[in-house]
Amino acid sequence: MPNFLPLKLPGRTSAYALSNEDLLGIVTDAMHGLSAKLDLFGGVGLAVGKINSMEYRARMIEVAEASTIYGQLQQVRDYAYEGLFPEFLFNFGDTLHDVMAFTYAQIRPFDYMDEFYGVPTGGDIQRLKILLTKFYARWKLDVPNEIEEKWDFVRLFAELMGLNGSLFTLTEIALLANMTERSVRNSARLSEPPSRRLTVKRDGHYLYVERGEAIRWLAGRRGFIRSTLPEGFPDSVFRSVYDKLGIDLNALEAAEDDDEILLRKDSVATQAQSKRNCFRGIGDEQ
Repeated sequence: MPNFLPLKLPGRTSAYALSNEDLLGIVTDAMHGLSAKLDLFGGVGLAVGKINSMEYRARMIEVAEASTIYGQLQQVRDYAYEGLFPEFLFNFGDTLHDVMAFTYAQIRPFDYMDEFYGVPTGGDIQRLKILLTKFYARWKLDVPNEIEEKWDFVRLFAELMGLNGSLFTLTEIALLANMTERSVRNSARLSEPPSRRLTVKRDGHYLYVERGEAIRWLAGRRGFIRSTLPEGFPDSVFRSVYDKLGIDLNALEAAEDDDEILLRKDSVATQAQSKRNCFRGIGDEQ
C-alpha cells in the first residue's frame, strides 16, 4: 500500500503536544464531517438540525465520546506520550489496524466541507501522523528487533508509513526527546561533548540513529519520558498465550491423545453393544 502519511515535523515542540481532549476534538471533527456528508448527500445523518448549528456539534461530541475509535486512540496516545505499554496485546493489532484506517480516512485534497458548508471535513491528520510516528518510534526503542515477527506485529504497520523497522530518523528522535529536529541535528555536531553528542550514521542523503545509540542519548534528555514496561519485559510479553496462562502444551497434547483413545474405546464398546442388541432382537422375533 502506498505511503500517504509522510510527516514533516513542525518547527516548535508545542505542536507535538496531544492530550485526550485534543483527540476528542479530532474524532468529533471526523464524525461531524462524516455525518454532514450523510445528511447532505444521503438524507440520513447522525444528528438532527442544521449541520453547522451548536446543537448539531454537541451531538457530534457525544457520538465521538462514545465511539470505539476514541478509546483506541487513547490507548495509542498513552503509550506514545506517557510510555504506558499496552496492557493487552492479543487484540492490539486490531486497535492499530483501526487507528491507521481512521488516519487514512482523514486524507483530503482540501477542507471542502468547510469551504462549501462551514463544517469540518475531517480530523486533523497532521496530529494523527505525529501520534503514530511517535508511537512506532517508542515501540522500536522498547522492543528489540530480534523479537520474532510472529509476535511483533507492530512493525508491519510502521512499514506502511515508510518507517524503518529498527533504525531511527532524526524526526523520530526529536519526537521522543520532545525537541525540534533542528536541535537534534545540532546535538549531532562534532563540537558537542562526546557524552552529549548524538552519533548519527549516513546512508547517502539519509541520516539515521541505531537503537543502542538512541537509548543511550535519550536517557540524558530532560524531555524524554521512559516507558513503563511489564515485569520481565520483553520475554514476559512476547510469548505464546499458552505460556502466559501457564499451560503445558505438551501435557495438553498428551491429554488430548488420551481423550482420543478413550473415545475410540467408548466407540468400540458402543458398537459391540449395538450388535449384541441387534442379535438379541432377531432371536426374540424367532
